[in-house]
Parts: sequence; structure tokens; C-alpha cells
Amino acid sequence: MRGIQSSETFKCALARNDISIVGDKHYPCLVYAREGGAFIGALDANVERARESWYARHQPNLDSICKKYCMDFKCEFNRESQKCLAAGG
Repeated sequence: MRGIQSSETFKCALARNDISIVGDKHYPCLVYAREGGAFIGALDANVERARESWYARHQPNLDSICKKYCMDFKCEFNRESQKCLAAGG
């Protein structure tokens, strides 16, 4: 299965827990890089801050790449992450 269901809204916790590097740039995931999505930032001392900022402002359900290509296991990871955050975890 690919893509985010139209009714789903969640943050992409992968950006906080994983890193995808292409050349000297980092992306939220390799699918995002493969599909021509914008990189989050350069590999420098600001990587963690840049990824936190991206996580805070990015809306996967409104992003055409995420909507079409997010993999089912990534969606499940993000759904479970949201539940943990909502429960104070």
C-alpha cells in the first residue's frame, strides 16, 4: 500500500528518529529524496535543529509526495507515534 489516507493527519516522526542522506543533504526519507522533494538541510552542526523544525511545520497529509508515496509501514509508525505523544509518552 502506498499513500496517506485522505482522512489521516499525523506528523512524520521518521524525521525525528531516522535520517536519509543523499550527497551532502539530509531528507525526511529516501522516498522523499527519490521523488524530488526538497531536502531538509545540509549536513552540518544544525542537522538536529533543522529536522525538529521540519517536523514541527511539515504536514504530510498536505504534501503531494507523502500523500502519494508514503509506505504503509511508515504510516503505521507515524500513527503509533502520534498515539504515544497524545498519551504523554
